[in-house]
Amino acid sequence: MRLRTHSAALVLPFLVSLAPAQIEPQLAGLTRANAALRMQSVDCTLVNAGCPTPLPGANLAWSGGTGYDARSGGFWVSEGQLLARIDPRGCGVSCGPWPAPVIGSAVITGIEVLELTNELLVLDSDGVINVMALDGSCSGPNLISTCSTGLAQAHRVTSGLAADEMQGLVFMSYTDFSSGNNQIAVSHLPTTCSPFSVAALPSCGTPFGSIRGLAVDACQRRLYATDGQRVISMRYFFSFTTMSIMFTSPQCCPPQAIVADHYVGLALRPHPGVAAGNSCSNGACLPCPTAHSLLTGPIVGNSNLLFHLDSAQDSTLTWLLIGFGPCGNGGATIHPLCGPVLVGSFSAAVPLIAGPYPVSGGSASCDASATVVVDFPYAPSFCGSDWSSQFISLCPGSTGT
Repeated sequence: MRLRTHSAALVLPFLVSLAPAQIEPQLAGLTRANAALRMQSVDCTLVNAGCPTPLPGANLAWSGGTGYDARSGGFWVSEGQLLARIDPRGCGVSCGPWPAPVIGSAVITGIEVLELTNELLVLDSDGVINVMALDGSCSGPNLISTCSTGLAQAHRVTSGLAADEMQGLVFMSYTDFSSGNNQIAVSHLPTTCSPFSVAALPSCGTPFGSIRGLAVDACQRRLYATDGQRVISMRYFFSFTTMSIMFTSPQCCPPQAIVADHYVGLALRPHPGVAAGNSCSNGACLPCPTAHSLLTGPIVGNSNLLFHLDSAQDSTLTWLLIGFGPCGNGGATIHPLCGPVLVGSFSAAVPLIAGPYPVSGGSASCDASATVVVDFPYAPSFCGSDWSSQFISLCPGSTGT
């Protein structure tokens, strides 16, 4: 349910030039030995070597999970016995860690966040799914319900979890660790623990070990799976009439040979946007190195989409512009602006304008910031579309920008 975002940072006179190509999402997963949050692009390129977390390493072959929380911009992770939310911007723990919501010797093996209902799904090695409420606080997720999938039997262990909220699908993987055979079970919300389809993981033509994590791109209807070292992906097609699902032949990423620490879970994060161009100023505005970013996930239905302005002049007012389509390459500069408005330049739709908002809190003249909360509507037609944003700020005592 992701969007592609093109962000232009401005401070009332602000000039941005941004017209990037398609922005792809990123895959992320907690790693086994070092419990680091590592990311890679969906085209198999490694994005970072790992964001350290305070969790211990996973001690079982199938334990651990990773899920992306678009409302907070963080990742829920577990090595099997603890559960925490990690902020990838600073690698800090924003919630937890808490003991895993499992019984007996079971361990967490899959994590998914349902954005529309603000719930956390936690799958354990016994095939039990715990549904937990995320109320926005860090007092710990509250358990809502528990059910058993019946998928974990004999040598089989449930090992991955992902959800497509647009079609109401939940994907669960389980592996027979005596034979290495991987299976994908699919259920329909809200009957999460009653799979209507079970099928073997399509072969990639190269050796693929036991599944360690699943992730879904609902816009592309694409399922990702990892055995810890390799990642494969496949399109899927669901028929509600026949309650059946079909997978296409998978695409395969080569093993991350340079990375010895393997994934124990997998999650898909929409790309946080690309900022480009340079801020500009005139009149009474200082030449501050203003920056614009997204603090949370650009997905449809995110009621807490946070647009952030940083390194800005203190005691100013700012307006947020949101346009459909990417930023343009240029245009006329209208007085008193110091540069052109670039958002949505390739669309006939008029940009949305919100504000003014105070820019404050800085300890120095160019150290202030502002954050604007946008409740982005749940409109499936926007899925995968391009959007752009831009800040324009007005300085005190200025007749221009």
